[in-house]
Amino acid sequence: MPRWWPVPLAVVALGAAALVAPVLVSTPAEAATPAGVNVARGATATQSSTEYGGVAARAVDGNTNGTFTGNSVSHTTSQSQAWLSVDLRQVQQLTDVVVWNRTDCCTTRLADFYVLASDNPITSTNLTTARAQTGVSSYHVSSLTSASTTVAVNRSARYLRVQLVGTNYLALAEVQAFSTAATRRDFAVGGAATQSSTYDGNKATRAIDSDTNGAMTGNSVTHTNSEAQAWWAVDLRQVQQLTDVVIWNRTDCCTTRLADFYVLASDNPITSTNLTTARAQTGVSSYHVSSLTSASTTVAVNRSARYLRVQLVGTNFLSLAEVQAFGSAALLKPDASGWVANNKFGMFLHFGMGTMVNAQWADPNTLASKFAPTGTVDTAQWAQGMKNAKMTFGVFTAKHHDGFAMWPTQQNDYSVKNSPWKSGAGDLVREYVDSQRAAGLKVGIYFSIWDRHNGDSAELIKNQLRELLTQYGTIDYLWFDGWGWQIPYTQIPYQSVRDLIANISPTTVVANNDHKSSLATTDVMVWEVPVQGFPPSNSVPKDASDTLDTNNTWFYTTSTGAPTAAATIVSDLKNVNAGNALYLLNVGPDKTGKLPATYMTRLTEIGALPH
Repeated sequence: MPRWWPVPLAVVALGAAALVAPVLVSTPAEAATPAGVNVARGATATQSSTEYGGVAARAVDGNTNGTFTGNSVSHTTSQSQAWLSVDLRQVQQLTDVVVWNRTDCCTTRLADFYVLASDNPITSTNLTTARAQTGVSSYHVSSLTSASTTVAVNRSARYLRVQLVGTNYLALAEVQAFSTAATRRDFAVGGAATQSSTYDGNKATRAIDSDTNGAMTGNSVTHTNSEAQAWWAVDLRQVQQLTDVVIWNRTDCCTTRLADFYVLASDNPITSTNLTTARAQTGVSSYHVSSLTSASTTVAVNRSARYLRVQLVGTNFLSLAEVQAFGSAALLKPDASGWVANNKFGMFLHFGMGTMVNAQWADPNTLASKFAPTGTVDTAQWAQGMKNAKMTFGVFTAKHHDGFAMWPTQQNDYSVKNSPWKSGAGDLVREYVDSQRAAGLKVGIYFSIWDRHNGDSAELIKNQLRELLTQYGTIDYLWFDGWGWQIPYTQIPYQSVRDLIANISPTTVVANNDHKSSLATTDVMVWEVPVQGFPPSNSVPKDASDTLDTNNTWFYTTSTGAPTAAATIVSDLKNVNAGNALYLLNVGPDKTGKLPATYMTRLTEIGALPH
């Protein structure tokens, strides 16, 4: 379908620094969706004020519903030059910005306004001053005659603003920013995959691992038994507005097996495994594919869906290299610089098998039964220690190099579920994240790529990361270790894992302790202070991890020293922060599952000093 649509009335590119010539266009009766990816969905939105609970985030939630009771419309107070701004987190090459109005009432309020676009922050909230800022393009809209208007910006931008000229309420159903250069977010990656049967260990999750490699030897292809109407399904975990589903075939052999099949899509569970019955279920759409003539085929679904299924008509094996589910949402980089700037001080929490066996690196053959804290593990006390020190986040060791998982992973038996702690029914990651959020603290997770017990498998890593990123709410910060300096990128490729994280949890910032002075394999560069010293002062976002105790231990053991003086910690914190780095201070809980009293006292002393 050609990219053509009527263009909006009285939209003019203005301002001394505008990058495009003035355009006069007309508003469509029903706005067509521009080509490309909506890079504003899920971006950071702010506004001049908030009334009636109409927070700014509603204007970038992917929902264009203009009815205020649908909880998807932003709303300011009535004020002079009310505005809403969107930070796309990175500079994007934009074609169009689409502004959607409130529709249940008050439609004429959204009139005589400007859309501003800039690569750099727009510093003034005064409209005249903002429009005159170097590098800012401005586009005037006199009125809306339909639910939305499309503004052709045709420039690069990270920062967008919608701002009224006069005094009124500003209510927006959605602000979309389209780019034909952006990569789309794949909603299937974070889903829960199942299949009718599994042949020779070729799991259903292999079709949602961000790897389209069709060779069976790559451990990225699913495989069922040969059976009637074999199927593979994914639950996207929530209803998503999809444009198309892409099916990737096995390519090393047997390519003709994937033929004469249907793709089914539904907002609600598809209850029957009988293909005819499933297709007839109310709310289910079905799309027939007779054969594949290349490695993949794209099925245009253009509907909302949470549940997808690929199902053969006849009897055969079903093998899939990947199933991707795309909408108009972009795959965005997280705001690493913003994370470092807003979270200057956090607590590293090394607690696990090493604590139990009195070792900084536990033997990977240690029995799971050895994880037996001698007291009641108190994650709320950990959070209180952070609050006392005026920290804003924590980073907890979900899995260290020994491979013992501190949550009941479904990928193997080496975890808390096979320990005596809480009779195997405990989940330390759950207790930690719940305590963090109850205290108003951000959530970070440490995860070792180097797994000395289970082996170094990309499949294991991806499946465990999917568990951590889908079962515990938003993980703000993901801290990798053992990758690059121990497990090479030729063995566990960085980009495939990073894409999986981005598709599942776009805002998660990755700090990869790979001992390389490059942002090619991390969002935030990491320095281990006891080993590498303090990081240099420059514009690169950095993480300086250090220990509170004077003996530089990570897990609390008999070798752990007395806590460093509060004044020294605060001095180091200030120096690190001045160089564009956050300070991640390790305070390891002891065998009882609590932070020692001397450490709690020192944390309070640190918080009492200005920093």
